[in-house]
Formats: sequence, structure tokens, C-alpha cells
Amino acid sequence: MGTRRWCVVLAAVAACAHATPVAPPPAQLPFPPPPPVPDQVPVEPLTVCVVRDGVLRYVSVTYDDVTGDSLYQGRRFREAFPMDSSYAASARWYHDYETVNFLNHRYVIYGLPRALGPLDIEARGEYRGVTVFAEPTASRTVPEVVYLPVRPTCEFQPYETEMDGPVRGG
Repeated sequence: MGTRRWCVVLAAVAACAHATPVAPPPAQLPFPPPPPVPDQVPVEPLTVCVVRDGVLRYVSVTYDDVTGDSLYQGRRFREAFPMDSSYAASARWYHDYETVNFLNHRYVIYGLPRALGPLDIEARGEYRGVTVFAEPTASRTVPEVVYLPVRPTCEFQPYETEMDGPVRGG
């Protein structure tokens, strides 16, 4: 192939290269940066039922993410509502499944403990320092079922009347 022909071929190739330019690759759009993470994520207070001194009420509890404690008014929940002798779970008679003598009747443990709220039950008396509750519609003289608080968090153990009749001398 002659020099002149090479020039013609090179000129044609050069002309073609200039005639159809190659498009640049599309610009890469960067992903938006993630939103800033706050040092402490705000936690909504939790409403918890508590029973103390024969009164049921709801309180607001927050969570301390540093210590892992539940807090009531800045105090640890277990310090604000300590487990003491006013709860059945702190008594030997409860763990021994003893009968409860209340209103001259014997009551035996009935089922498992359950959570109840302020409108579910009302105080009716006391047994060995533990408040005894019954449903508002239950008999005032001898309720069929009574409830004793097991823990400060409105957990109650139901007891039902024993079929043997009233307690003599109790």
C-alpha cells in the first residue's frame, strides 16, 4: 500500500473519529449522606401500673440507656417501689401455698398470678400486712375470689374460697 493511500485511510479514520465522538460516562450521583445520629435517642416514657400501700395507680417510667435501669422520677424503679413485706412474694406463707384467712373464711390459691389495673379491683382488707383486693362487684361479705399483690407492678395472686365453710375462731 502506498504512502498516499495510507494518508487517505488515516484521514478517513481521523474524520470518522471526529464525526462520532464517544459520549463521556454518565456522572455518578453520590448517595446523600446519612442523617446525623443524635448522642441519645429520646425514649418515650412507659406507663406502668403499681400498687403501693393498698392503692393502684399508673406511673410514668423512663429507661436509662447508660445503666439499663427503669427510672421513676429520676430514681431506680426498684428503689421507688421496693419489694417489701406488703407483697405476698416476700412472705413464706405465700411460697408454702398456705390458705389465707380473710373475713372468717379460708381462701386457697387459685391459678397463676395475673396483671390487674386500678379499675379491676379495690382494697377490701388486709392479711398479714398484705392488702387484700376483690372485684368491685364481688360480695362485700364473702367475695368468691380475692387478690393479693405479689409484686409492686400490679401482679396479683387470686385466691378462691375454700369449700369447707367458714373458719372457726379465725
